[in-house]
Amino acid sequence: MRAVTRARLHDLGLLYDRRFDCRGELEGNGRYTAKLDYESPHSIAFDMVPENSRVLDLGCGGGYMGEVLERTKRCRVTGVDSVPLPDQIALTGFVQHDLNKGVPEAIVSGHDYVMMLDVIEHLLNPEKFVEDLYRLIGGSPEIKIIVSTGNVGFVMTRLMLLFGKFNYGRRGILDLSHTR
Repeated sequence: MRAVTRARLHDLGLLYDRRFDCRGELEGNGRYTAKLDYESPHSIAFDMVPENSRVLDLGCGGGYMGEVLERTKRCRVTGVDSVPLPDQIALTGFVQHDLNKGVPEAIVSGHDYVMMLDVIEHLLNPEKFVEDLYRLIGGSPEIKIIVSTGNVGFVMTRLMLLFGKFNYGRRGILDLSHTR
């Protein structure tokens, strides 16, 4: 009964236990999905970007946010990620680049918005990355930066901590690929 309960919690993403992790590695950006159907950092960021904006989406994952911005708000989005976009997603521009190697300097200028949605916690040296990004945009007040990160105050995370668990998983706030 205990094992079945733990396996079910694992399937729901509320608990991670390697013994129940039988699905293999998630390919590419398979662990990331658009979070626009409810109030989330993604839906709030979407609302912040006006129509016809030029957007640089750093760590764009599967390009879902950029695709929605282009389709619904006629934005021009350049995505940057270490994994290629899925075939069904087309953005105005895409650069395959590992953000742990720094900001791709050639593409920063010419944008109204720079988005980093749920990216900063994946970087090996986020402080240096932010310093380099700030240097590249030159402190320009015209460029707006939108950043989000996992909410460690989320009720499930707090409950896990209450019971002595600081449990990383395949997806979510404590994603295995987070460095901090």
